[in-house]
Order: sequence, then C-alpha cells, then structure tokens
Amino acid sequence: MYDLTVIGDGIAANLFLIEYLKKSPQKVLQIHAEDKALPCTQNTTGTIFLKGVEMGRSPLGDLIYRSYHEAASFFKQHNPPGINSATLFYVCDGKKDTKAEFIRRFETVEPIDNFAPTPHRPSKQEWGKTWDGFVLNSTPFREYLDKTKRDLGQGNLEIKEDLLVGVQNGSDHISLKLLNGEVITTKKLVLCTGAYTKLYQKIYPEIPVIANSKIIPGSYLETENVDLGESTFVLARSGHNLIYHSEYKRLIIGATHQLGELQAPDYANLQAAHQNFSDLLDVQLPPISTFSVKSGLRHRGVKKLPFWGRVEGEIYGIFSLYRNGLTFPFLAARELSDSIL
Repeated sequence: MYDLTVIGDGIAANLFLIEYLKKSPQKVLQIHAEDKALPCTQNTTGTIFLKGVEMGRSPLGDLIYRSYHEAASFFKQHNPPGINSATLFYVCDGKKDTKAEFIRRFETVEPIDNFAPTPHRPSKQEWGKTWDGFVLNSTPFREYLDKTKRDLGQGNLEIKEDLLVGVQNGSDHISLKLLNGEVITTKKLVLCTGAYTKLYQKIYPEIPVIANSKIIPGSYLETENVDLGESTFVLARSGHNLIYHSEYKRLIIGATHQLGELQAPDYANLQAAHQNFSDLLDVQLPPISTFSVKSGLRHRGVKKLPFWGRVEGEIYGIFSLYRNGLTFPFLAARELSDSIL
C-alpha cells in the first residue's frame, strides 16, 4: 500500500509532489498517461501577468495576486528553464476595449508609441496599458519539474504510466483501478487532473465543485524560427494574444474558445487573430499557412474559483485552475501539502 498517490503529470501535480517530497519520506506513487490524457499545461500560450489585480478586491483576485507572487518568487529563486521575463502590451481596440473602459478597469490609460523593448512600432498611435510578467515554454519547464521531483523522490517515489479508471473509497484505504486491470491501494489520493476531473467525473466522488465545473477547449497558432528581436513580449488586443518567446524564436497567436467542442479548432477566429496583429504591427508576420494549430483544455470552476483541498475522506485535489493554471499550482501545492502532512 502507498502512503499517497497523485494522479496527473502537469505543473500542478509535479509542484505538489516537489513540495510533498521535500517534507515527507513516505512511499508515494504518481500515475499518469500522457498518451491518453495530455496535461492541460502542456498545450498553453503560457502568459503569466497580474494585469492590475490587487489584494482586497475579491476572493478570486486575492488568490490570483498571492499565486502570481508565489510563482514569481519561485522563478527568481530557481531560474528554471522555459521561463522568461516579458512585457505585456494590452492595446485598446476602440470597440469593446475603449479608452474609457480601460480607465474604468485600470484607472489610467497610456499612449503606446512603440512596443518597447522590442524594435517594433504600432502602425498608428495606440493606447493601452503595459505590465511586466513572464512567458512560459511548457516543455522545458515541465522537464525541469520532472527532474526535480525524481531527484527528491529517490527511494520513495514510484511512477506508473497508466490511466485511472476507477476509485473505491474504503474505510482505511482507497482502491484505484487502472486501465490495464491493476488495482492499487493507497492511504491518500490527490487528484491533479485538470479538465479530466470533469471528463471522468463518474469515477470521482459526486461533489458540486466537480459536477458544476466546465471544460473550456481552446486553440492557438504556433510557429518557430521567427526573429522579432531579443526581447520576449506579449501583445493583447480584441481578445487575442500574440506571444513572442525570444529565447526559442517561437511565435504564438491565439487563443480561441470553442464551448462544447473538444476537437474543432475555430480556424476563422484564428485567422482573424492573425490579421489583427498583422494590422497592428509594422512588421510582416509569417503567413498563417506556416503556423501549426494546437488545441488544449482548461477547467473552469464554479464562479471561476479554483479548488484545492479535501474532496472526500482522504481524497484531495487541485483542479479548476482555468486561466491561472500556470500560477495557482504554486500556492496550491504549498498549502495542500502542508494541510495533508
């Protein structure tokens, strides 16, 4: 029997394991099946910005603020691969995002004469706001977390690559059935399962935070070998983002949502996003035909609130992270590991 089992292999699962293994020598099992359930944080546009969120405005805002600073502290302390400092330029579009709307939301609006520190200028005078933050390349960052987890877990951590298909909560243990037919027993279970928490909800306890959550699919364009300068930056306008990751010469445009559809990228909307930034910049973007289309899933909780804590008995979870799936895990991992131990 294992002392604790973690389901998932995304950023939340691995950050939790890192925090837990730092504090406990217990026998731990991790179960994941990337070929059948790709972590939500693998296919992501990877932007990490506060965008004016402050403490004391709302419970969700407080969590966003605290998690962002928890993540920023981690990046500063460990300097992990895949994380780069970046500037976000949020540009008014004169339609929904007017100067008046920016003033209402952010108290001020600023003229944007150039997308400093990039060498590119807007094609005309633009207005908006700028913030400093980070851009994440998921693959090298997840590889870093995986190595850190394995180093900490030597002798205590076992990893099985399989899919969880059944959960039976007993009086003194939890039985887990895997797709290959194997049954495993564990004292505690932690679900770091993202959108799959909802997708496979029938095997989990029936609680409102799972039953009332939603899967939000989305797609984005991605291409590499693009040189837009030496600085990483993000442009945001009309609900679309352009992300340039200078270290990897990677350009992303997106993302779009398709409510109710898992495998149907919104090509028309992606094309509109490409045209949006082609019009905004004074540089020729690569033609849309050179981009690949990637799709991912996000998990939206009730009132967009994340969840981490006890689900039922000795079953715990970190999920419903939605738009803050790259920062909530840092706070959730520390708080949940402390509460379980």
